[in-house]
Amino acid sequence: MFSKGKQEIESTERITTFLEATSSIDWDSNTLEGWKIIFDKCTGLIKNEIDYYYKSRIRNRRTSFWFRLSALIFGTLGFISPLLEATGLDCLKGVAPFGYLSLAISAAFFAGNTLFGGTSGHTRYVVTQISLEKTLTLMIIQWGKIASNNSSNEVKADFIQEKMNEVYSIILGETDVWGKALAKAVDSYEKTVTQKSGKKS
Repeated sequence: MFSKGKQEIESTERITTFLEATSSIDWDSNTLEGWKIIFDKCTGLIKNEIDYYYKSRIRNRRTSFWFRLSALIFGTLGFISPLLEATGLDCLKGVAPFGYLSLAISAAFFAGNTLFGGTSGHTRYVVTQISLEKTLTLMIIQWGKIASNNSSNEVKADFIQEKMNEVYSIILGETDVWGKALAKAVDSYEKTVTQKSGKKS
């Protein structure tokens, strides 16, 4: 049912394959076979999207982990630097000023996590992947019922169209949220940098 080719997820090759497969359908000879081809190619497109969100999910989870871990380490160093110097040990004299630098670096890692959608992106991708998997699973089950009942061409067409509309609504919805979140993060970061620069000058 699904293509085993190693096509890039974001490549136009997948839609090209879809167009080539569906354009060669001989509707006069075997109508049911034609609908099976369309169904298989549509589910293949959905599977590609699921793969994309899975890979993005893993990538963002790793990104989020390292950003948060780095922020925690430098933030902790920033807080304990004055305490370390207060111990009076000769080897720790002069470390207090580095606390401010560590806190600044920690804040930068938190900002990076937001700008690159580490935590929020991972959450969105998980939800989108599961939503697409649910749609695909139910689509296959319902298609089996439609095909076995020898439903009309109109029923087949309406069903596939409805499910693909649902799939692309999920994807466009996630993309819209991503775009707004990115724009908000960039705007917030620019304002912070501008304010800090203004205070220094």
